[in-house]
Amino acid sequence: MKRAICFLTLALMFLVGLSCEGFKADEREVKLIPVLNGEEYQYIDRDGKIVINPQFSVATVFRNGLALVRSTGDEPKWGFIDESGKYIKGAIYKRATVFNEGIAWVVNENEPPTAINQKGEDLFKLKQAEKVTIFSEGLAAFLEVNKNGEELWGFVDKNGNIKIQPQFFDLGHEGFKEGKCVVKNKDDKAGYIDQEGKIVINYQFDEASAFINGKSIVYLGEKAGLIDKSGTYLINPQFTEMMIDGDIVVIQQNDKYGWADKNGKILINPQFEQVRLFNNNKLAPVEIGDKWGYIDKSGKIIINPQFDIATCFNGGLAAVTSDDKTGFIDREGKYVINPQFDDVSIDYLIFNTFGSALSDEVQTDFFDVDAIVSRLQFEKPEGFDFNSKVSEMAKKYGLSNSDFGMFDDFHYLFINNEINKNADLALGIKADVYDFISWEYDLNTSPTVFGYIVNLKNKGEGKAGILIEAIKDKLKLYTDITEEKRANSEFKGFAYKTEKSKIFFVQTANDPENEVAVFISKI
Repeated sequence: MKRAICFLTLALMFLVGLSCEGFKADEREVKLIPVLNGEEYQYIDRDGKIVINPQFSVATVFRNGLALVRSTGDEPKWGFIDESGKYIKGAIYKRATVFNEGIAWVVNENEPPTAINQKGEDLFKLKQAEKVTIFSEGLAAFLEVNKNGEELWGFVDKNGNIKIQPQFFDLGHEGFKEGKCVVKNKDDKAGYIDQEGKIVINYQFDEASAFINGKSIVYLGEKAGLIDKSGTYLINPQFTEMMIDGDIVVIQQNDKYGWADKNGKILINPQFEQVRLFNNNKLAPVEIGDKWGYIDKSGKIIINPQFDIATCFNGGLAAVTSDDKTGFIDREGKYVINPQFDDVSIDYLIFNTFGSALSDEVQTDFFDVDAIVSRLQFEKPEGFDFNSKVSEMAKKYGLSNSDFGMFDDFHYLFINNEINKNADLALGIKADVYDFISWEYDLNTSPTVFGYIVNLKNKGEGKAGILIEAIKDKLKLYTDITEEKRANSEFKGFAYKTEKSKIFFVQTANDPENEVAVFISKI
């Protein structure tokens, strides 16, 4: 199942038009190949010898001399190893990207993305970023939410300075290539900017990809075409799919794949079910019927269709799969490394095919507890105190008698009041509002307890403990009576005493990981 998912993902990435970087065959030779042995990844050399023993749940190819790996176990963490298999700092990160241009992004528990160097040293943090991508041509894209709730992309340089302010509604997956980056406006139209953030090719395309060798694939509606760096069409939109493959392009026409030159002239007739790229190699994998083989640039079959899966050549080797086992063949179709592995790393396949990475962006784990704690008004909840009348509260929140249960002693004044995207707030009071002698409501009474309930969501999920510690820190000037309360009851939260009230905070029983209640009780 793992193997099937891996190669299926690769096929899907091809169909959505993820671009490669147009690398030469000898520029990106992978010397240590991550392969799956049972449930763990190991690294082998190009002769099939094990260099780093199986021990990882995820493994990438080496970039800048380091590979991103994830440990195994119930709580796996990410880390970076050198070519001897030694960690530079251990597997310590919750999230991480691969290294590119000497920098990687890492995320620790409850922290924003941090840029690190190849020694594992922190360079700077990007606190405002919801997401951040790897550096490309000196800039990394980051996503920020503005005051209006809009999610906009901008760019930061290697010193942590914002080079292009967040203003774009989406951008190309590849970042800057050849001095340009795909961006989208609020109308979901794509254009290109330069490294100053200036639009250099106007918003006009439905989809667009990075420039490779001065050319880019763009889409108008359901049709793909090819443009140059001025935005002029080299090939008018006419094909279902296109992919730059060095100096030529893959095309899809009538549900079949073939190749054309940069002017749209057919070089190899569309006739294959699926294809991979030549990637400046002499051979490319193609699917004929339900088997994969290899053709040359004239379209002649060089290695007969015989494999269940076949991939691009890398340094004279290509990964192929037969009978659920993966091995590596040479350009004559002979096995150099016999089929014996359960899979190859998906990052290897992406890198080998597209020049891209599996882990090229991270999402922040930063949880702004200060914004939540500052919303809680301990001395006078929502401007009320123990002398305030329930009728005043009912008027403020538009409540009527029917909103207060006759037999309830705890009544909600409001619920689901959003503090931010990570937390909702509710406020309730404990008060006797119904007179069972006169059988009438009496809101001319005062509360004896206020209760805030914070419901955590999104990035706040599972972080009730962090919020409780932040609340405790804010109330540390009060008298801690936690041990006293625990000694005299089954109370398991934390309690602090002031001159006018007792303040309790506990994790609610309903959802201990995501709900925190703060009760302010009259002495």
